Amino acid sequence: MLYDAVYVPGGADNVIALQDEPDAIHFLNEAWRHCKAIAFDADAGPVLDGFYPIIIAVRKLHFAHK
Repeated sequence: MLYDAVYVPGGADNVIALQDEPDAIHFLNEAWRHCKAIAFDADAGPVLDGFYPIIIAVRKLHFAHK
């Protein structure tokens, strides 16, 4: 892992491209496993559905309070 942080963008085209790319999901899981910071747009939810379950729970909790 050569990156210190990862950003998952929103936008319909980005979300479609990333959620259908297994390497992108694997990269996110590896970033999480290596304790890298991960930021994501509020619209990036479908991309995170293949991500570790703890992140999905945190995402739902965070956006429920807005």
